[in-house]
Amino acid sequence: MPANNSIANDLNRQAAEQVSALTKIAGNSHYPVDFFDHIQVLIARSDFAAKSLRRYPQILGLLADERFCRPIGANLSELRSILSQWIKTRIVKVANEDELVTVLRELRYSALTLITYYDLALNQPIEDSLKQVSVLADELILASYHWLYKSLEQRYGAPQGEHGKQPLCILAMGKLGGYELNFSSDIDMIFVYPQKGLTQGGKKQLENQQFFTRLAQKLIYSLDTVTADGFVYRVDMRLRPFGDSGPLVTHFDALEDYYQEQGREWERYAMIKARLVNPSDNYGNQLSAMLQPFIYRRYIDFTALDSLRSMKLLIEKEVRRKRLTNNIKLGAGGIREVEFLIQSLQLIHAGKYRNLQTQKLFGALEGMQSQQLLEATEAEELKSDYCLLRKVEHCIQQFDDQQTQQLPQNDIDRYRLFTTLGNESWQQCLDQIKQVMARIHEKFSTLIETPEQTVDTTDPIFELCEDLWTIDFDDQEWNEAFNSIESIQLPANQCAEIHTAVAELKQRLQKVTIGERGQKSLGRLIPQLLFDLLTNDQTGVAGNLQQIIPLVLNIAGRTPYLNLLLENKGARKQLIILCSKSPWIADQLSRFPLLLDELLDPSYLNNQSETVDDVMRRFASQLQQSQLRIDPDDLEAMMNSWRQFKLCQQLVIAAADVTEHLPTNKVSDQLSSLANVLVDSVIRYAWRDISKRHGEPSENTIENPGLSIIAYGKFGGLELGYGSDLDLVFLHDAKANTYTNGQKSISTTQFYVKLVQRFLHLMTTPMQLGRVYEIDLRLRPDGNSGMLCSHIESFGDYQNKQAWTWEHQALVRARPVWGSDVLHQRFIEIRKTVLTMPRNTEQLKQAVIEMREKMRSHLLRVEANKVDLKQSIGGITDIEFLVQYWVLAYASEAQSLGRWTDNLRILDEVASAGIASQLETQQLQECYLLLRKEIHRGNLQNQDMLNLSDNIRHAMQIVSSAYQRILG
Repeated sequence: MPANNSIANDLNRQAAEQVSALTKIAGNSHYPVDFFDHIQVLIARSDFAAKSLRRYPQILGLLADERFCRPIGANLSELRSILSQWIKTRIVKVANEDELVTVLRELRYSALTLITYYDLALNQPIEDSLKQVSVLADELILASYHWLYKSLEQRYGAPQGEHGKQPLCILAMGKLGGYELNFSSDIDMIFVYPQKGLTQGGKKQLENQQFFTRLAQKLIYSLDTVTADGFVYRVDMRLRPFGDSGPLVTHFDALEDYYQEQGREWERYAMIKARLVNPSDNYGNQLSAMLQPFIYRRYIDFTALDSLRSMKLLIEKEVRRKRLTNNIKLGAGGIREVEFLIQSLQLIHAGKYRNLQTQKLFGALEGMQSQQLLEATEAEELKSDYCLLRKVEHCIQQFDDQQTQQLPQNDIDRYRLFTTLGNESWQQCLDQIKQVMARIHEKFSTLIETPEQTVDTTDPIFELCEDLWTIDFDDQEWNEAFNSIESIQLPANQCAEIHTAVAELKQRLQKVTIGERGQKSLGRLIPQLLFDLLTNDQTGVAGNLQQIIPLVLNIAGRTPYLNLLLENKGARKQLIILCSKSPWIADQLSRFPLLLDELLDPSYLNNQSETVDDVMRRFASQLQQSQLRIDPDDLEAMMNSWRQFKLCQQLVIAAADVTEHLPTNKVSDQLSSLANVLVDSVIRYAWRDISKRHGEPSENTIENPGLSIIAYGKFGGLELGYGSDLDLVFLHDAKANTYTNGQKSISTTQFYVKLVQRFLHLMTTPMQLGRVYEIDLRLRPDGNSGMLCSHIESFGDYQNKQAWTWEHQALVRARPVWGSDVLHQRFIEIRKTVLTMPRNTEQLKQAVIEMREKMRSHLLRVEANKVDLKQSIGGITDIEFLVQYWVLAYASEAQSLGRWTDNLRILDEVASAGIASQLETQQLQECYLLLRKEIHRGNLQNQDMLNLSDNIRHAMQIVSSAYQRILG
């Protein structure tokens, strides 16, 4: 690092030059003593303040104003009064929304420069800073809200309720809710209104939902949109009911129903911070009383422990996955761990101890001390450590108004930080921060611990495993050592293979860069893994070891993953079981070690009774949770989050599959539900992207998109397998000559084409974690030469007049998976019309047979003593073609045949209609499930072709006989 004096001299020289320019602008006005000395310190320590003063020189007058020239403290009512009056003097002059947007940004820059002045030049306590930044956010939100409400009211009137005019209740969440907002933070909010109805007193009447939705959209726009003047706050609405897929605003009754029926523990945890930004009134009191029973139980709530343990695991996973070092918020011992510790204790105990029912972290700490949940010294130390990290966070964000929690990497900001904190050097500052984070992490680690059993290191088998790792045995020495332990019953060839595998592993690890800590962890982990292999199940030990070795090589340089396996016996056990049963799982874990975290929570063992809707809700909630802290504008992070989520959930499903905790049809149900949830999330993000540039279609929003996504093939039939692609068709109902409402307006048809293109890019772009899914669009009208997104009526005309028989076959397995209910219904009508057309059965039969033979000739794989379960005679595709033939041939008489898209339920309808006997359809269903199970199993064994067992041969004979009898 350059000499500190050199950095100080450069910063002071540059600051002095700017101060000199400012004094010329200021003229002969009276300023407090030492004022410009403080301004010079401010500019030297904050590029943000320097830029603000250059851009808005009038801020200088604000800093010298007698109301503001000394820190305004942390008294909330006084703070609110001072900031509110100051903001109102500017807002009252605003004439239109564009001017509102500009003024809000100017106010934000001015006030944050003022707070930076207090922090960096006048060294005010961090507790005061947190409250000042939070109250400023409150007042800017309310100023915009009141102006916009009045503007809408002039046109539409106002929603009325039992206590008069209804407000939009703005719930501040997270740090804003606790008056602990970051300097450069985004803000988490939930919007609620009292009750449904119609506006009254305006030129045009609106439903209350529409009124408040427009108000909410305009409020978000006024705060979040980046203009030439910057932005006010990034707004995050994902904590609302149903997350991004939920309505932007919710009325009280719907909110209460949601939290009573579907509210999850993590939402209770988040709601601890919920605070009404609006001034207190009857509506606000009603909302608070409604939420209280959901957040706090009336007793000590140990039922929350499992959920808190899961949340703690998520935090630990993220630290491991992202290798979060020098991150004072998300790293081990960071700000988030303090917040989790305090909020967890609140969730458990606040039902009994009312003084814990507060959004404020400091208030909760005081309550815990008074209730003796924390020792006085422990509480004080935790508060002191938290304050230091929050001071560091504020400082590094005040340097240049960047939303960062990463310790600075450049010498100038390091100098600024350690001098502001009163340290003598960067190293002293860094040591202090690390000591604080170590203390916090120790407390976090002991919260709701899960005890682990330790191995008996005196066990002879364990001693042998240690020797094998630490001693270079020759073959004879190894055989003697191995055979000396009577409890191991392994054939000689496995004994030799274990020796060879470990020797090769040692050799290959010499080429991997491993630090000292990693070497120690590895030296403890390998003997433990060998011990587990030899003591859990002695069949196939050598083969199982070979499956695990690629994973060990891949994580050898990543100590957190070594420790994860070392410290969690259950995770090691699951690793061995899954790798022994599925090379595909072993390969996935080796390629993507982040999946190891999923082994800590084998909850998939308890999900057999879930319905498809249950699974969808669970996946949607988990995806929402995983994306809560991702900046929606961070495209790479969002794309990785979808890929990571798919990999993790697919592994969980595969684990339940190979351990036989899920029947075959439920495996496919879960894989299909996973695809559904990811399609929903990605298309919503794509809509957000395109509408930012071009606006939305004039008659549509994301909740009524005017678009429908149709799933065909295995996705349409709820029969997805591992690695399946998605066959999709996109349909819209855009009216001619309609356009989007953005500044770069385009036709509605163009909007949908761009939307689909964006969706495909997000889904299929190869990244380190692969693709979300491969997408196949060849089933759209006219195939690869057809429109990317077709009009629903054009689609109907094509299906009725031009489509080939094979396209009607494909329609049997087509279902809407996302989009407008009206479009879904229209598609279902078209599908029903097409499927129930009267057909010449002989011509149909000939067309179906020709397509089946054409497919077989192109796709059938042949290998000695192996069988292709899909394309061989009697394979699963023969069942699918037979079912499709029955639907197309007989649906004109038995319309129930077209009701379902999956083969099993269609076969039930075939039997009910008397087209085939109950015995024959039941046999076909059993064969279909068996073949699907074997195909899944083959996928998990990385095998495309399988051995022809007696069960498979018998099933394929039954299918072949039925196919020959019906189709000939």
